[in-house]
Amino acid sequence: MRNARIVLSLWIAASFVTLSGCGNKSGAVPVEGTVTWNGQPVVGIIVEFTPTQGNRPSQGVTDEKGHFRLNYTINEVGAEVGPHDVTFGWVEGKEGEKASDAVKEILKLHGAKGKPIQVEVTGKMDDLEIALPKT
Repeated sequence: MRNARIVLSLWIAASFVTLSGCGNKSGAVPVEGTVTWNGQPVVGIIVEFTPTQGNRPSQGVTDEKGHFRLNYTINEVGAEVGPHDVTFGWVEGKEGEKASDAVKEILKLHGAKGKPIQVEVTGKMDDLEIALPKT
């Protein structure tokens, strides 16, 4: 009887693993790229992709080379396939680190209150370049 319970417990656990799968359930695809301003990498800026259909946004933060990788959820990378409005944000860094003049200008133009940039996510994107000119 004890062996039957163990087998049943293992079968139930295996069923849950099989049903839950190990793929990306949301349909989000990996998206990463680089943000530049006048040809220079933009460091430490939040990049937010918001689907124009109003679904879940994705976010990433640029590193010292301006590179970002989007996160869809805490456990999933990427963004939904389709058109997105891309905006930028800033969170003060350690010890009151302030935004550079370039970041301040980007936020004014393309931040939450500025004009978003349109990007179409068509599938996995690993070299998206977002080149922001001064205006």
